[in-house]
Amino acid sequence: MKLELVPFAPVSSIESLSCTIEAINEPAAINISFLIKGDLNQISWPEDVQTSEALWKHTCFEYFIAAVDDEYYYEFNQSPSGAWASYRFSHYRTDMTIAENIVADKFLMSLDEETCDVQLEVAVPHGSEFQLGLSVILEDMNAQLHYFSLSHPQDKPDFHAREHYALVNVASLLQEAL
Repeated sequence: MKLELVPFAPVSSIESLSCTIEAINEPAAINISFLIKGDLNQISWPEDVQTSEALWKHTCFEYFIAAVDDEYYYEFNQSPSGAWASYRFSHYRTDMTIAENIVADKFLMSLDEETCDVQLEVAVPHGSEFQLGLSVILEDMNAQLHYFSLSHPQDKPDFHAREHYALVNVASLLQEAL
């Protein structure tokens, strides 16, 4: 499943940002691949992050995962530095707690002047069908943040709005792989 992420506001240095979701059968997991193309010398790539708090204030890759029929959901943040954080919310932006069970089992990143490829391998906590929100925050060399997501329906970026998540069916992803 390939999805395009769109910027909240135009970013001249970024040509495209896409995400591919693939199922991994053993154990039940998905691979989330972010691909960024553009003038990546204009982006600040954190290398030495001392804390996993507020990773979204700098360049960061994120996913949000939720059961289809429940209000709770998880947020996962991955810094290019390797630092990560995950949170559980009881419903929209409410009762945030640290969620140690939502991790990336594998994080790989390759970067050159024009292409960034990020791979996250993630265990699926919600069975065969779930909602998935995808977002990327890019900090430019002037410390300005640029927000990418599947959609931006409001007057400011809001990655927690579940009506803008993609519905993912693991069985369908496995069929795509055949």
